Amino acid sequence: MGELNRDSVQENQRIKEEWVSALIELNRQLKQWTVAQIKEWEKDPKQTVVPCVIETTAERQEEYLGRYFVPMLVITSEECEVVVRPIGRFAIGAIGQVCMTNNRQSSNFLYSRKKGWLVMENRRPLTREIFLDLLKQMCCSKDNV
Repeated sequence: MGELNRDSVQENQRIKEEWVSALIELNRQLKQWTVAQIKEWEKDPKQTVVPCVIETTAERQEEYLGRYFVPMLVITSEECEVVVRPIGRFAIGAIGQVCMTNNRQSSNFLYSRKKGWLVMENRRPLTREIFLDLLKQMCCSKDNV
């Protein structure tokens, strides 16, 4: 019985490490895309509000995985705040789920080992163009600026 429990604990630790690693890579990519876009917005004299990117962490508690910390991104300006935060490792139909929201509008990303990050609403791969379109809708539309 003790051997089975130890194997289970080790497997859960492996799952948690894999999940947090996928989140770190996602945040790295999203931050890279956002910073590049911010540089473009800074060049545009018509763009009055330019957001900044803040990296932070959040605590999660999940059955099997226990308590752990996950990376998050906050993209903020004087006019808006968009948060990209992990929802959980165990999501129906995927390995994990992340939510991007400004508290008025949300989009969810699902993680798959084979396909990478997908936009839940249309099951399309999360690309730079899709992410930046979502960011513009949430943070930089005329309603928010």
